[in-house]
Amino acid sequence: MVVHPRKFLVNFILRAQLKEISSFDETLGLNDAMFTAVISFNIALAILCLIVAWKLHHIKNTLRRATRWLINAEQNTDQILYPAPYYILLGQAGIAQRQRQVAGIRAIQQQVIRFATLLKLLQWIYQRQAESIQGRFVSRAKRLR
Repeated sequence: MVVHPRKFLVNFILRAQLKEISSFDETLGLNDAMFTAVISFNIALAILCLIVAWKLHHIKNTLRRATRWLINAEQNTDQILYPAPYYILLGQAGIAQRQRQVAGIRAIQQQVIRFATLLKLLQWIYQRQAESIQGRFVSRAKRLR
């Protein structure tokens, strides 16, 4: 029977490792209870690592969904707000135009106020003149009597 050299080498290494383990067990005095405890601890540790990996996978999926949601929200917001600068500029131009109109109206308002003040002044002067003239006529009438 011909044995492949690679298989022979693998078998040789495995037998050597088994001999080392059994000699190691004998030198340390490991018994079945300690072996069971170590195996149980390794299984518990493997289960704990599996739970942590599952939770991390769950967190990864949650973050992936949140990322997709945020990207969609950003794209929708971008589509909605894309024309905003144009409308802001239109609003600013409209405000500037209204401010110029208001400035013109204020100038007219000041002229109207000045004209109204002038009319009041003329009315006051006219009343004073009328009173003065009426006072002269009354004093002449008294003298004539």
